[in-house]
Parts: sequence; structure tokens; C-alpha cells
Amino acid sequence: MRRWSDAAATEAAGRSLGAVADGGLVVCLYGDLGAGKTTFVKGLAVGLGAASSVRSPTYALVSLVDGGRWPLWHADLYRLGEGVDLAQLGCDALIGDPSCVVAIEWPERAAELPDDHVAIHLLEVGGGRDVRVEARGPVARRVAARWA
Repeated sequence: MRRWSDAAATEAAGRSLGAVADGGLVVCLYGDLGAGKTTFVKGLAVGLGAASSVRSPTYALVSLVDGGRWPLWHADLYRLGEGVDLAQLGCDALIGDPSCVVAIEWPERAAELPDDHVAIHLLEVGGGRDVRVEARGPVARRVAARWA
């Protein structure tokens, strides 16, 4: 279990993951509203070297953050019901694509996730966040080992 003290620490953690990320990395972010999922993705984009800023894609569902070492596809499934087929969003080609990084907020709403991903569970506690990270699959384990 990790502890991120505030939003700045959450963004810094994302930045450090982005700095070591490989193409094909899928990051699944779990947590309640306000837990810091989008804040983490903002840091991830900066760590990748992206020039554009990240905004919550809640209304667009999927957005591209370009200009870094790897394009970052950011998906937010909050507004969708359970059992969403990522192919219906046009995301199926991106999952595990070695030419980009994918961050998915509210991944529990997807019908199926790739076997290879980093799962980040954020729980807001006393202004900070308790964080559990699970690396599943070869790309995720390789990147998570460098991130540790």
C-alpha cells in the first residue's frame, strides 16, 4: 500500500509513471469521484512529455493527449452503464497497442479489460490517498518495476 499525501503527490506519482512508461501500457484507475484519477492522468501526460493538458473526458468519453514520447488515450467510463464494450467506443484497437499509452477511469464499467494492465486503486482518506497498485501482465510488470 502506498500513501499519497495530496493532489500534488498524486500528480507527481503519475508524472513518475509517465517517465518510465512503455508503449502498450494500459493504466486502469479505480476510485470514487474526487479520488484523484484525473489528477494522476494529468501527471502521467506530463511524464510522457505531452504538450497539451489533460481535462476530464467525462463528456467526450475518450480524448487524445498528444505530443509526448507516446500518445496518451484517456478514457472516462463514468457516464456509461456496466458492461461497456470498449470496441463500441473505438478503444479496442488502442488496448495493448504498442504505439500508445492508455489510461482508463472507471474501468469497472468495461465488459472486459486487457489482461496486461496496471490497476491503481485510490481511496481518499483524510485529505490524502491510500493507493494499491497491481501490475498484471508483462508490459505492466516491466513498467511497474521501474516505477517502484
